[in-house]
Amino acid sequence: MFETYLDLSNRNAKNARLLANYQPDIDALSDLFSETDLLNLMLITDSNGDIWMKPSSDIINVINSSAIMSNQINFFQDTTVLKKWCELQSKEFSRLAIEIYAHKVKRQNKIPKHVIDKLDLFIENEFRYVEVNGHPLLMPFMELLADMVTPATFSTLDGFSFDGKKAIREYVRSIKYYKLYITKHLTSEDWLNKFLEVQELKPEETSWLVFSHFCEKYLFNIISKTLDDMRAKLIIVDDYLHHPNMVMLIILAMLPYEIMQPVISYENYKNSLTNPDTFIVKSTINLGKANLTGYTKDIEQLHRKAYIYIALLLNPQWMPTSKEIIYFLEGHKYSEVKGFLKFPPITKTPTPSPDSLINDITRLSSVNYVEKLIARAHNK
Repeated sequence: MFETYLDLSNRNAKNARLLANYQPDIDALSDLFSETDLLNLMLITDSNGDIWMKPSSDIINVINSSAIMSNQINFFQDTTVLKKWCELQSKEFSRLAIEIYAHKVKRQNKIPKHVIDKLDLFIENEFRYVEVNGHPLLMPFMELLADMVTPATFSTLDGFSFDGKKAIREYVRSIKYYKLYITKHLTSEDWLNKFLEVQELKPEETSWLVFSHFCEKYLFNIISKTLDDMRAKLIIVDDYLHHPNMVMLIILAMLPYEIMQPVISYENYKNSLTNPDTFIVKSTINLGKANLTGYTKDIEQLHRKAYIYIALLLNPQWMPTSKEIIYFLEGHKYSEVKGFLKFPPITKTPTPSPDSLINDITRLSSVNYVEKLIARAHNK
């Protein structure tokens, strides 16, 4: 991947060597990202047309916490796993809704009944509107769920061959599209002016409250009921659905997390949502008594490697030492590179020695973190 960039005639020899050291992991990421996608994740173009490395607030969760980038998404084709995910997310969105309400209304450990009633009435009216007139936001999902419980939809697939790589690319494209579409809708002026105001909250906060309550009380329960209906009609056999429509059902279950995670980060909410990879690791991969420290560290290292790679790729005269890479990741500026990520400290030791930090950075060149993550998934 990035062959055109790698062949730039003005690339410094040391810069090229560093890129070559990082290349195996970047090539492995090509199964999930195109070149354009990966550049868009790490870069921003300013009003003058200059390209900058994105700050950490924009991309810190790209690899380790994004449903788009979940390395374990195929596990959700097991419908028992998908149902457990819906049950967990329903509980987490319930806590999130309470925090959204209580964020400005202090000393609240539940949403008052009169507010719940107002939310329910609004949501139920939206459902009725869908049934009568259709709705640009809900209708595609409602039609999908109706198709999922129709045996005829699945009757012509005797010779169906599932292409995993094609499916994951469809997943990535679709979830990006729907995330953007729904987020724009939930923050649009027409939508914010549509529902009755919750007096204690600003309109956009009320929008996030409506969405979180909708997911907790309605959406995840609807998905679970759909799975139950499919099982009752023998569409799902042995808890596994091997069908292209399953990808869209997984997308529907992942969208609430993907939409709200940036909101949680921006608003500094304390109630975080479990990301798909962590959920799978904890619930399906047998790590014995081991915690997620090693897994999380590998993800963080892959993130750093990808970020450094893009910085080197687009700045062919930048030839940093290990110590300079450490400074770059921690937020120091370099004339060769516009922007910086400003990662947290590379180690959590109170006073790490320079040699230990350099060893940690040097290790990026010699370890293929994608292979390590795949190995963890297979050793269950």
